[in-house]
This record gives sequence, structure tokens and C-alpha cells, in this order.
Amino acid sequence: MIQSALVKKQRWIIGALTALIIITVIIGTCSGYSNLSLGRLFPTLFGHGTFKEEFILFSVRLPRIIITL
Repeated sequence: MIQSALVKKQRWIIGALTALIIITVIIGTCSGYSNLSLGRLFPTLFGHGTFKEEFILFSVRLPRIIITL
């Protein structure tokens, strides 16, 4: 039988690592040679960005992040 303290610790570690992965993905999509601010990230994801923003996000950064994950 696994002790409940060990299960709590494992859940906390998995939650913390998942949060770190999400933060890293957000930072990776916003930073680079051509900046894409966090305020412009979500509109661009939903199709309301400029051609340059959509090209950078969908052709360069998201494929790189997906391959890395």
C-alpha cells in the first residue's frame, strides 16, 4: 500500500512540473528574435493577428515547441 503522504508529495511534484512546462511554453512563444508580446499571443492564436505574427507563431515557434515536447 502506498502511503498517503507519498501520494500527496507525488501529486504536488507532478503539478509543479506541469506548471513549469506551461510557463516555459508561454515564454518560448513570446520570446525570440522578433518579439510577440503576451497581449498579442492569444489574439494571434485565435486568428486575429497580423500576417507577420501568425507566420512567426505558426511556422516557427509552435512547431519548435511541439517537437521539443
